[in-house]
Amino acid sequence: MEQAEKLGNEGKVEEAQGVMKLCDQLKKERQQLENLSNDRPENAPQAKQMEVCPICGAFLIVGDAESRQREHLLGKQHMGYAQVCVFIAL
Repeated sequence: MEQAEKLGNEGKVEEAQGVMKLCDQLKKERQQLENLSNDRPENAPQAKQMEVCPICGAFLIVGDAESRQREHLLGKQHMGYAQVCVFIAL
């Protein structure tokens, strides 16, 4: 808004109108986004709770299925980091 006013004072009317149009568009988009966040029901699914694997640093879902936890522990990345940790400890 300040930029549009400055351009108007400098006699750059067309540029000031363009900036004002952009400001109006951004205000509308902001209002739409605020409405979306307000319309979200209270029982909407929340983001999954995550924790970091202490060995490899990968994100793990808290309370994930046993099979997925086992797959992680037997995965290449986790096994590689585990080997490096053992090597460094020696």
